[in-house]
Amino acid sequence: MAKNPIGILAVLLASLTLSGCGGGGQAAEAQPTPTTNAEQLQQFLYGHNTASVQRWSEPDAEREHQTLLTHFADLGVETTLFETRYAYTNLPQLTLLLSKPGNRRLVVYNHGHGGFPTASETFARQLLSLLLDNGYDVLFASMPLVGANALDPGGSYWIKTRGASGPATVAQDVLAMLGHGIYEYIDDPDHYMHYFIDGALLPLQAIEGGYDAVSYVGLSDGGGTGLVACSVHRFEKCILVAGFLPDYLRVASTADVGDIEQFTRSFYQRFDVLDLMQLAKQNSGLLVMYLNRKDPCCFADPQASEFQRQFPDYNIVVTDLDIHGFDAVEIFNVLSASDH
Repeated sequence: MAKNPIGILAVLLASLTLSGCGGGGQAAEAQPTPTTNAEQLQQFLYGHNTASVQRWSEPDAEREHQTLLTHFADLGVETTLFETRYAYTNLPQLTLLLSKPGNRRLVVYNHGHGGFPTASETFARQLLSLLLDNGYDVLFASMPLVGANALDPGGSYWIKTRGASGPATVAQDVLAMLGHGIYEYIDDPDHYMHYFIDGALLPLQAIEGGYDAVSYVGLSDGGGTGLVACSVHRFEKCILVAGFLPDYLRVASTADVGDIEQFTRSFYQRFDVLDLMQLAKQNSGLLVMYLNRKDPCCFADPQASEFQRQFPDYNIVVTDLDIHGFDAVEIFNVLSASDH
């Protein structure tokens, strides 16, 4: 199957510098006034894009990246790192490409707030192994501030804030206290939600042409922000696990409240979860949303089953799993099935 086109996003991101090392590329040219919901979303997130993407391979990677490049060494893969740089902050945005010679398909995987899978999260490592051994490379994208984007305790980080003529250094204890709330302070003309999907989308500009098809799998907030990513980019298959509920179901449980990027009014007032579900369904060859009725973390029953009941036109699967995770074999089978 030929790779799916990126559509309007390719135009909005045409200014990316794939080999540059500076603080940002040239701003995108002015676009026509958006009319559809999809166009409005893309303009809201990428209308003034200034990001640049640096590609690092093992021999020439900066010293601080070496540990990341060998993080998945036990999988027997080649590793390439992509670093996205911005004009508005130097908070890290790193993405790892795990590849094997001859693999012709790509899966973007985001493990959510967990960052890298822990030793006990064997389902994630099993899925990565299944993919890599069966023709799929994996673009491993981390949430901001976790996983590949975890902050260096000795690092110096800055953001461009509202009303400031230049960058403002952010104290480590402030970053620790605010977490993702720090993105509310960045004076970026595009909505800061893009920082939560950039790691999954922007490196595709450099590598997507080398694959026959690209799909997305996200767990937890990798599924929540994945709903936005799948609304922007045309993936062959989009699988979102334990990632979100509509607001009126979320507020029924303290376990479902989520982090700032999951309920920020400035974004979801414009594009609510139901809008995004519709866009992602239109944009994907296949959209599947998994929830676990016994999930110990979030989005469990009774809300999970109620979500499934209220939206019969969507492929919502409620499993009996009692983990915040997924059945790796089932996810792999959905990805590898040729019949949608």
